[in-house]
Amino acid sequence: MIKIIIITLISLLTAGTFITPIFQTVIYNYGRKFRKDYEKEHHKTILLVPVKREPMQVLLRFFRDNREIISKSLATFLICDEYDIYEIENLIRELSKEELTENVVFFLSKSSKNKAQALNKALRSIMNSRDLKIVVVDIDSILSCTAPSNVDVVSSIWRGYSTMRSLLGKGQEIGYRLFMKMLNGLYMITGWRPTLGSGLVLSSRSLREVGVFNEDVILEDVEYSIRAASRGYKISVFTNYVINVQVPSTYNTLLRQQVRWAYGAGELMRKYLRYIIRRPIIGIYLSQYLSYPFQLFLAIALYLCSIFHIYVETILQIAIVSLVLYTSCIYVIWCLEELKTRSISDIKSSLISINRVNMAYAVMSPRIFASFFSGVFGLPFKWIPTPKIEELPPLRDRLKMYSIELFFSIVLILLLILSLLEGSIFQLYMVDPVAFTITYVWGTFRIIERELT
Repeated sequence: MIKIIIITLISLLTAGTFITPIFQTVIYNYGRKFRKDYEKEHHKTILLVPVKREPMQVLLRFFRDNREIISKSLATFLICDEYDIYEIENLIRELSKEELTENVVFFLSKSSKNKAQALNKALRSIMNSRDLKIVVVDIDSILSCTAPSNVDVVSSIWRGYSTMRSLLGKGQEIGYRLFMKMLNGLYMITGWRPTLGSGLVLSSRSLREVGVFNEDVILEDVEYSIRAASRGYKISVFTNYVINVQVPSTYNTLLRQQVRWAYGAGELMRKYLRYIIRRPIIGIYLSQYLSYPFQLFLAIALYLCSIFHIYVETILQIAIVSLVLYTSCIYVIWCLEELKTRSISDIKSSLISINRVNMAYAVMSPRIFASFFSGVFGLPFKWIPTPKIEELPPLRDRLKMYSIELFFSIVLILLLILSLLEGSIFQLYMVDPVAFTITYVWGTFRIIERELT
């Protein structure tokens, strides 16, 4: 009976681990075929730019990088959350020196609990206009073109850039290109894709009918796309509507971002369960965060099978190894396709960068799992924006942050040693836990090494 339960558990963990790469493979192949552009017009829009305690240089950089688009807009609402009058006056002086104050409206907001609440304060003051296009823009984004004018809800295509040259940042730049193709494939298959916060275009008509952003969720942009689709609105996307967004370049900032997004995905699974049951592909999209945590638990379960001499059926062993090889190869093939115009040295560096990102996701998998299910069960969560300037806290505080990563590294190493001493480490299925252990332990080592140096 115990053996049946364990084998069933391993089968479920295997399915949970590899359903995401299989799902991504299907939609990526569709996304490569997506070609839909719009004619760029100088359509008057209103830009909404929420900022929360961002340093002066970040604000100035945004206005410098987006000077042309800002000059073409009706107005740019800079929604300043938790800024005092002195800071605003200082910002206005600095912008005036470079003639960057044209069409800029400073909208003061006090201690908003999240981005949605800050945005809604401005939206409610302008959404009753008869015909208006509103573009939500993050302060670290660079607009490459004006917004499409003949549609109600537009999700942008993100192109990542990093200000700190690191392997993690470079890997995410490539990863964003892959991810955008997956989202385009999802759009081609279902007619739906999540609206991405920066570059999101909303018409005043859709805001009046669908409503403003939900202030009780973390992923207010994705929630809006689900609510808009349930009200019959089509989410539009165009290959030439591209927004440059800053990607986290350190493990610390990437962790903050992904833990917040994982919580938001779990939260939406709980709030929209009935709708997701009718459109299960949205549920698969939201549950992608569970792939790496399931692989961690699968590795632990396979170690225990080896230690306690529980036989895993040959067909299941072959399935596990095949899926491990498939997952390992498919991302290499995708990356080579994305990098086919580059030199051999660039390709090598890029593959190492992508591998660094995969290691980071594996290392943070326990935190992602805990955050996702905190969202599912509605546990409290404090919204913390991803830092736009990546400053490191004191060394002691940094090392305390990695207690969970160190704990699981030790657990995996001990299980590997016990499997060597007590179990049958050379069985076919042990390829997965050993490979994951190497990834996890090496990833943790590199993260802490970076903190120490």
